[in-house]
Parts: sequence; C-alpha cells; structure tokens
Amino acid sequence: MTTTATRAGARPDRGTRRDLLAVGAVGALVAVAAGVGWLLIDFSVGPNGRGPYTGWPPLWAQWAPHVGPGTVPALALAALVVVKGPEWAARLSWKRLLWVAYATAAGWIFFLALVDGWGDGIQGRLERQPEYLSAVPKIRDIGAFLAHFTDGIVAGPHQWTEHVAGHPRPV
Repeated sequence: MTTTATRAGARPDRGTRRDLLAVGAVGALVAVAAGVGWLLIDFSVGPNGRGPYTGWPPLWAQWAPHVGPGTVPALALAALVVVKGPEWAARLSWKRLLWVAYATAAGWIFFLALVDGWGDGIQGRLERQPEYLSAVPKIRDIGAFLAHFTDGIVAGPHQWTEHVAGHPRPV
C-alpha cells in the first residue's frame, strides 16, 4: 500500500508535514538554547580551566575522542539500527517496537560507557562520588525524597550530587 507521501514526486501528506514541522521546531529550540548558552558562558576554556573545550551549549564537555572495548559493539549496534530500524518500525507491533527501542537504547548507553572499559566506564562511573548511586544512601523515605527533591538542587547542606541535581554549571 502506497500513500501519497511515499510515491515518488508526490507532496507529503498532512501527517508528514506535521512531523517535519515538529523536527524543525526541535532543531530551532536546540539552536536557540545553544545560542543563548554561547552568549552567556566563556567557552574558550573548560570548567577546569583547560582546553580544548566544546563550548557549544547544551554540549558542555571536554573534547577527548578515544576508542575502547565498547567502540565496535556501539558502531555495530548503530549500523544495525540504520539498516534494520525502518523495517522493524514498519513490521513490529507498537508494544514490541517499544521493547526493541528500549533494549537498543540500553545497549547503546552500555556500549558507550564500555568504551572506557569495565573498571572506568561501568563500575567506576557507578562508584564515583558525583554519580547517581552515591545519592541513594541519602534517601530514607521515597515520599519525602519526592516532596523535597528540589531543595537539594541548589547549594546547601543537603545538596544532591551534580548528576542527581541536573548537571549544574561548575563555578
């Protein structure tokens, strides 16, 4: 079955136009966020005072490309998604597609972390002080945690770690 949007030379249908507008709006939002951030920060050096530095908000990071044990699996997974993803999206039920997307995203995150190896990329990240798991012992009551979560975002005696608080800008 061919729709108007899939025939060669045909104009996109209303749903496709809406999708393209949504993608354009997201792109514009990221561009505006990057532009505002670019104007507000000194992006010539990194937060530790050293460069090179990617000073294009919302990307706040040191530029340090490298390879490791997770590189090949991450690239293989990316290639699999590019080649088979459209077919799976068309063929799978919505419920199964959600599970495949979840597994793919989890695998992607795992392989990217594995680029730094098991000790530094997986285990080390979980054990470091500014990471998420270091905040777990602070939580005694789930209800109180949710009710007062925002109290720990700004600096204070009960401040969350940077990842839990939402990556505040280093001072």
